Amino acid sequence: MHATASLHVHPAAATIDLTFKVRRLAKQHGCAFVTTKRPTSSPASTCTPPYDGGHAA
Repeated sequence: MHATASLHVHPAAATIDLTFKVRRLAKQHGCAFVTTKRPTSSPASTCTPPYDGGHAA
């Protein structure tokens, strides 16, 4: 039976040097190295009520 391990590193949590160091160590020890990207967030749209009392019809 062969066991595998995965190492997940979030890019925002480490410096680029640390990321490469962890990647190299994972490769040396037979682990799968998986990087995840931060999802791009769009600015939340603000909802305004249709009748806020300040606009002329």
